[in-house]
Amino acid sequence: MHGSSVTFFNFVVDKGDEVQKFEKRFSECHQLYESLKKSHGNNIPPFPAKSLFTLKTYEQLNPRRQKLEFFFQNILKRLDLLRDKEVVKFLRIELTEQDGVTNLLKMIAKMNCTFGVRDFVFNIGNE
Repeated sequence: MHGSSVTFFNFVVDKGDEVQKFEKRFSECHQLYESLKKSHGNNIPPFPAKSLFTLKTYEQLNPRRQKLEFFFQNILKRLDLLRDKEVVKFLRIELTEQDGVTNLLKMIAKMNCTFGVRDFVFNIGNE
């Protein structure tokens, strides 16, 4: 029996006073996409296509990572998607009543995203 490898994308959410790190598989990202599609229709960023075969090499994974990066950067630019309960749950961010529109817009404006080969780093904290 052959073993199969699984790729995890590393996420880091930096909220200024707290840094959260977690891993997600492509299928989990796709589940978020499907959930957003149900609640927001086709008015969401494009998502990378699924592959019939397991992607293993850098050359195979990097285009997917770039498309996922584009997907999440565009989610974070939209207040309606950033406040979506599934996005909040996925990114493990907790938005309280204090995080009104003004604070959310400040967080979005201050985001400085840097990414590694298979890593997503979200900086959404206050100064």
